[in-house]
Amino acid sequence: MNIMQDKKGFLWFATWNGLNKFDGYTFKNYKAFPGDGCTLTTNRFSYITESKDGDIWCKSYDNRAYLFFDIQTEKFIDILLPIESSLQQTNTVSNIYTLNKGITWITCEQGYAFRINEQTCKEGKDIIFIQQFQPKFKRKQDIRHLRRFRRGRMDHDR
Repeated sequence: MNIMQDKKGFLWFATWNGLNKFDGYTFKNYKAFPGDGCTLTTNRFSYITESKDGDIWCKSYDNRAYLFFDIQTEKFIDILLPIESSLQQTNTVSNIYTLNKGITWITCEQGYAFRINEQTCKEGKDIIFIQQFQPKFKRKQDIRHLRRFRRGRMDHDR
C-alpha cells in the first residue's frame, strides 16, 4: 500500500479496496464494479504517484499494468491495454517514473519500457514502446532503473 499528497493537498491511498481520496473531512473510494465498463483487473493497488497535471498513476497489486486515474472524469484508463492487445503480450510492470515535463516512463520486468506523453496518452497517442536491449553478449539485459539528468548531473534515487 502507498500514500501520497497531491498538489491540491488531498491525500490519496492505494488500498486493497480501490483508490481512496481524503479531503480533510471525508474519504471517497474509487474502484471497479461489475458491469461498469472499467478495465481494472483488480481493485488492489500497491503504488500511486501524481502526474504533472495532477492525474494519478496507479500500479495494480498484480503488477499487470499501470492504470491512469483521470481526476477530471474520475475514471481509470488502462493506458497500456491497446499496446498489449497489438503486441499480444501482458506487461509485468516493475516501476513508474513521472518527470516534471509531463513524460512518464514505465519499466517492465520483461526488460522493456514505455515512454508516455501525459498530455496525449488519454487518446492513445504518444505511447512509445522501447524493446528490450540485446547487446552483443548473449546475456539478456533488463531495464531496472531510470535516472534523470539535471544541469549535466545525474539525480540520485530518493
